[in-house]
Amino acid sequence: MVTLSLQDVGARFGRREVLSQISVPCINGGGLTAVVGPNAAGKSTLFRRIAGIMPGSGRVHVAGASRGGICYMPQDTAANAVLTVFESILLAARGGSGRWRVSEAELARIDQVMALLNIVPLAFRNLGELSGGQRQLVSLAQVLIREPDVLLMDEPTSALDLHRQIEVLELVQGLAAESGMVAMVALHDLNQALRYCDQTLVIADGRLKAAGLTHEVVTEAMLASTYAVAARIERCRHGRPQLIVDGALHDEHGRDIRAA
Repeated sequence: MVTLSLQDVGARFGRREVLSQISVPCINGGGLTAVVGPNAAGKSTLFRRIAGIMPGSGRVHVAGASRGGICYMPQDTAANAVLTVFESILLAARGGSGRWRVSEAELARIDQVMALLNIVPLAFRNLGELSGGQRQLVSLAQVLIREPDVLLMDEPTSALDLHRQIEVLELVQGLAAESGMVAMVALHDLNQALRYCDQTLVIADGRLKAAGLTHEVVTEAMLASTYAVAARIERCRHGRPQLIVDGALHDEHGRDIRAA
């Protein structure tokens, strides 16, 4: 099983500190870890720091790695529109190796990943012809084909319909359990975190506000302090926790308490 630890991880844009002293002793592989928080909290920056795309302070340590290293799926799924879906996944699988010959094993693996995501009918369509949701699925295929040890997904379901959101999260949840990889997903839908994620990190104002088991982290108190909303956690028919939001919290002047 792969593990990921963060020690005093930080990042700056010029003089502005956007991520400060994020420390998490151990994120275990085999499950799904949610990264949640308000807009501009630092979630995407944290992923870029973990992936090594962005420089900064602190230490990112991965133990037990044996396959494809750290793979990052950004929010922006823009890609070379002249490539077909198949070509884009093949290039991702090769990681810029420059080889021309395609092996039978590579073809089989690409077919397998496309089948997992139900995008086989898109194989020979150009990326520029696809919808936002279809491009999001192709972007996920490009990271899964590399068999990552650490998979970082930045809002991977934002452009998907509800059925596809469930399919993708259940798929990644199953792949993590099967391979032992660390799978982290930035989410705005906290009910998805409650349903699919074992652990949750809460980021706000570039700092880690809470970390731990999801049902212990996503609480009424956290929602009030981090999101400025009044909410309840109830049990649905199948016993799963479900978030019900009653409304936004405001100060005596009617302003969002986070901006007061």
